[in-house]
Amino acid sequence: MILDEVTYINGAKYKESFIPQIITKNSNLTSTTFDGKVTTDYFQYESEQPFPSLNWFAVKNIDNKEKQVKKYYLTKDIVQHCGQEGGYDLSDIDVCPDIDVCVAFSDYYDESGNVIEGKYDIFFNVINSVNITKIANYYDLPVPLTPSLMENLDINPEYWNNGGWTIIKNTFGFDAESWLNDSFIMAGIRFLDDKPEAFKIYKQQPR
Repeated sequence: MILDEVTYINGAKYKESFIPQIITKNSNLTSTTFDGKVTTDYFQYESEQPFPSLNWFAVKNIDNKEKQVKKYYLTKDIVQHCGQEGGYDLSDIDVCPDIDVCVAFSDYYDESGNVIEGKYDIFFNVINSVNITKIANYYDLPVPLTPSLMENLDINPEYWNNGGWTIIKNTFGFDAESWLNDSFIMAGIRFLDDKPEAFKIYKQQPR
């Protein structure tokens, strides 16, 4: 397995994501939280999904007792920034005004296929440590990185580039280089019961 991505929450590593040595049409990415409570496998759909759905989803195994499916969608913001129509509308969701652009949204489903009300994520780019702090303060959540990691992000943003943005771009052929460069840093807010519950930052690992 090859380490692909590290996710940070509350100033500590939250989970690591790995790519198998041999990628099949089934799971092509696996992550496990450091407390061992949640293991996630990411899959591609067998057929093209209707816009604005992304063509992959996650299956979460929680405490070996419960499974949840997480689905992903391109937002109206990113679609409009790329000069196209449609996208998931976030107008009913509390989006911090300091967030530049939300690029994706995800919701969760139980084992019976029913949506889990009030549980969802928004994904967006962060610019620097000041921007991260403003977003954390807005949602009354801890800053996801330690001071040393925040400094590293400011000095070397290219080391925090996230491949998730490449997947989003390639899925629908978006050309957004006019407003996002290769040092796109992916972050997310997870909501539970419609309230912000965790601030996540993703760091792509060099290969």
